[in-house]
Amino acid sequence: MHNKTIRFSAAVETVFIEEGFDPAYFLTLPEEAAALIAEHKLATGKRGGFGSLRVAVTIGSSSWNTTLNSRAGTFSLPIRKPVRLALALVEGDMIDVELELQ
Repeated sequence: MHNKTIRFSAAVETVFIEEGFDPAYFLTLPEEAAALIAEHKLATGKRGGFGSLRVAVTIGSSSWNTTLNSRAGTFSLPIRKPVRLALALVEGDMIDVELELQ
């Protein structure tokens, strides 16, 4: 089976994990994108621990591999600090994302 590509737009979110550290940056996938991913997981039987799924991500000129995390009926996509800095992302920015499901 070939890898599946999903495109969507979402707002950058942050969460403070521990005082004194930078917040974690992530995206919550829109309902339609999350449904496509859930369908892919069912069809392929692919899944990691705690419902995670390996993906290749492209945002702007940055690409990297990471894991989508299952979260309250949807998925969250962590944004690595070097990517956030390179693209000057801040909380609330709407960004276009391309995910390749692996």
